[in-house]
Amino acid sequence: MPKQIFSWQGYQKLVEPFNYYWVQKQQHSADVANPTER
Repeated sequence: MPKQIFSWQGYQKLVEPFNYYWVQKQQHSADVANPTER
């Protein structure tokens, strides 16, 4: 079994900005679709 190259915390730190951007994009799409539910 090969040793894990990266720790889970390190991986999460790496993808956190991408996840944040994706969530913001989804939220923006929802706002555009339902402008009255702001």
